[in-house]
Amino acid sequence: MTKTEYLNAQTKHRVIDGLKTGDLIKFKADTFLPFLYHYGIISIEDGKKYIYHLQTDKENKHGGNLIRDNFLDYAKGREILEVQNLKLNREEFQKVLETIKKEKYNVFTNNCEHFVNYLKEKKAVSPQLKAWGLAVSLGVITYLFISKK
Repeated sequence: MTKTEYLNAQTKHRVIDGLKTGDLIKFKADTFLPFLYHYGIISIEDGKKYIYHLQTDKENKHGGNLIRDNFLDYAKGREILEVQNLKLNREEFQKVLETIKKEKYNVFTNNCEHFVNYLKEKKAVSPQLKAWGLAVSLGVITYLFISKK
């Protein structure tokens, strides 16, 4: 292990040790696209850290895609990019979890970013999705403009 890798591992452990219920966590997504991110919310329950997040390939017992995973298992090998404390109270957090537990993942209306922004700003929005939509739209417009010449 190089010195840089050692320091990165130490920093990651300090970040993980300091996580609290209501922390929004941003990971680099496990995709080939470099600018995609995955988001979740931390919950400390019975002394263990969990992450609540939406995942397309898993279903909870209610049929929705809101998943609770052991955070340490989930974070293994993933790059943590950012942590924000949302200062959520547990009752509010549980109410939102109860409300959306049956909801299915939908990239346009119910993805992991919609979930965390609903808790953060009371609006289910995905700035990441809007940015990708704008980039694709500009690409199409540019292509059409160039191809007409």
